[in-house]
Amino acid sequence: MRYSLSLRCGALALFMACGPKSAEPGDTDTDPTSTGDSPGSTTTNAPDPTTLGDPTTGDPTTTGEPLTCPEGQEPWTRLGGGELQLPTDVSASRSLAAMADGRIAMAVVIEGEQSAPGVLVLSPTGEVLAVHAGEPAAPGEPVMALGIERAADDGLIVRTARGPNGSTAQGFARFAADGAPLGAIELGPEWRHTYVLPVEDDVVLVSLPDADSPSLMARMAADTGAVEWLTTIAGTAGDTIIQAVDIGPVGDILMSGVSNEVFGSGFTRMHVWRFDPEGAPVWSRATDLPVFDGAYALELGPDGQVFVLRVGPWPDGQTDLVALDFATGADLWTVTVAKADEQLRYAAISEIVVDDDALSFVVARSAPDQLRLESVGVQRVSFDGQLLEFIPLDVPPNELFAVEALRGACGELVILSSFQEPYWFGAFAP
Repeated sequence: MRYSLSLRCGALALFMACGPKSAEPGDTDTDPTSTGDSPGSTTTNAPDPTTLGDPTTGDPTTTGEPLTCPEGQEPWTRLGGGELQLPTDVSASRSLAAMADGRIAMAVVIEGEQSAPGVLVLSPTGEVLAVHAGEPAAPGEPVMALGIERAADDGLIVRTARGPNGSTAQGFARFAADGAPLGAIELGPEWRHTYVLPVEDDVVLVSLPDADSPSLMARMAADTGAVEWLTTIAGTAGDTIIQAVDIGPVGDILMSGVSNEVFGSGFTRMHVWRFDPEGAPVWSRATDLPVFDGAYALELGPDGQVFVLRVGPWPDGQTDLVALDFATGADLWTVTVAKADEQLRYAAISEIVVDDDALSFVVARSAPDQLRLESVGVQRVSFDGQLLEFIPLDVPPNELFAVEALRGACGELVILSSFQEPYWFGAFAP
């Protein structure tokens, strides 16, 4: 499971996490410590189900049958795709989750007099199967759906915010695997721009710091909001920005981030932290570097590695994959997986896809104006840092440069392209 701030600061004002803050010079190894009181939260029972879905029946949509994966396709061939036909009054977030029965879920907002966070259910090739609405906001109150994650029971957690630019309250809404709403948790004001990741029947929360207060991290019951433990992450107040969070298979919490902002250019320090399942610090690393843009993605590998995606400054955009040892945080290797080509076209990666045999990186290249998406391909990298093949993908160009990717339940590579409507949505054979 992972949650990442995968787009550039200049394009993500809605996260309000990219402004200039104070910095401390020099190499540091921070020492996270645990302190704090329970965070405020309120629990809301589930509303009556509101489902547009199977657009004629209105019933929650799930197959209820064992997943049968198609076979015999040539690897990387396009299985289907086209312009995503969003239902009326549905605004997409571009955050996706793959469900166990093969469906793809997207966090959305159902707009109306009382807008509500919700889930759009799609086939892997983009056919709309259902829309499920959660608890509506007050009349006229803005609602944001900021991300989606699949829970252990194949239910869904949608990260939410209310008010102008999400300023009133943040929280999360829960949905069953069939789309039925299960209620919502509203977090207290101390939870600023918070990552929410499911762990068993709970969620782990990680807030972004500000100039005066460090990040908070807690484990909370997803259904009641009861707090199991709470910690602060020492050394994160000031200009530190946490950009990616991942949960390991036994509950370890991994994070990457940046600090030492060079205003208008990027950052000069990359951070990686590991905490045990109880929130106690295991190790942390802080590395001073030439100016770079961010550490936008982080994943745990199969052989005891932690992979961090480090992106260079715009418009050069060299993207390096950094491998650390999971047990100690020691450097293992670094390899460049994408960079501007001979025509200086920007190359961007926003996700690390961990496959059974290697890592896959969806590389999006911009046109010379650096706004229009020109081409998309997959760069494969071995688990020991060797560059493997590059595979062009049949994704059409569009006017807004942004691509998201994930593996579906059958191993297909699902692609969502464009920063706003119209979106292109499609899948490629494993």
